[in-house]
Amino acid sequence: MRKLVFCLLMASACGESDGGSSSSGGSGGMGAGTASGGSAGAGLAGGTGATASGGVPSDAGDDASGGTAGSGANAGSGGVDAGPDAASDASDGAAGTAGATGNAMWVWQGDKFVDATARSALLSYAKSHGVSRLFVSAYPTLLASSPKYAPAAWRKGLEDAATQAIVVEVLFGDPTWTSPGADQTWAINNLIVPLAQFVSDPSTKVKPAALHFDVEPHGLAGWGSMSDAEHQKLIADLCDFFVLTRQKLDAGGAQSLAVHADLPSWWDSSALSFSYAGKQATGYEHALGRLDAVALMAYSNSQASVLANSAKEVGFTDAAGKRLWIGVETDPAHASDAFVTKSALDSALGAIGSSYSGHASYAGWAVHEYAYWSVMP
Repeated sequence: MRKLVFCLLMASACGESDGGSSSSGGSGGMGAGTASGGSAGAGLAGGTGATASGGVPSDAGDDASGGTAGSGANAGSGGVDAGPDAASDASDGAAGTAGATGNAMWVWQGDKFVDATARSALLSYAKSHGVSRLFVSAYPTLLASSPKYAPAAWRKGLEDAATQAIVVEVLFGDPTWTSPGADQTWAINNLIVPLAQFVSDPSTKVKPAALHFDVEPHGLAGWGSMSDAEHQKLIADLCDFFVLTRQKLDAGGAQSLAVHADLPSWWDSSALSFSYAGKQATGYEHALGRLDAVALMAYSNSQASVLANSAKEVGFTDAAGKRLWIGVETDPAHASDAFVTKSALDSALGAIGSSYSGHASYAGWAVHEYAYWSVMP
């Protein structure tokens, strides 16, 4: 996904129609993390993180020994030192996961949510296609420093969605938020803390269900030339960021707001298995332990591959007592990772449901995204 996704589990909105997310896995780059805190551009980190064939990028893990991974890599053990702030796998947000159910759809063109006419069409489309949860991009319409800041429109959107029994998640993210630094600090001060204020404001009668991150470290420049140990360090950094986000939301009075994230299916690889917070596990499992639920980017144009890409993650998520959505792509620009006809998509969604509906972790399928699905032949 190439947009800043601030997924409000009810109906979130991104004030710009700056392009849909891409299944190619590249980062659109928010450009927000400047020292001055200025936002630059609409693009979010989004992509699937997968190669054209839907598999693991060729750079994601050939060298099991890795090399040094900066300050966080423990070369002696091959693990990552999580640091004192790393939460245990039991540290779910106060919101929990019990309510995280229902088929979902990403909405990167968040302006469709804040505009009343477009929102009506969006909600009608979702309702008629079995979607009861929207991951809506909220940048810059929930960025207080932006001239497009529209909290009143967001509140009305959440209320309208609720009348249709549709839940909204606030969606945003950028790969540069992965590790501590100016960009991550900007996101905390300009998006996460203000979101907590928006949620806790008595004027916000209908609350978004979750903050939905699309922060994909594999979208960073240089990922392809990094060692396995460096990849592991970045995933550990991201886990720390999820923990810090939970702390900031709780401190801001948004204890009810869950924290969800998009994760790629290939984070279950042995090359991305490492020690973090005293536990040896895959990158997927480490990230899952710091989240309430996951939207799994299991993108492929093959029904069988989507199921194969998600099987291990369903097992991991069952064991963790969490929830996940199985995500599929519909962007025709990435046809090798996407279903580009309604018949193919319907067949794939049916297969996902029949394969996983018996699993406690299965929340539903998720389609990426509204802009492509709604015009699909």
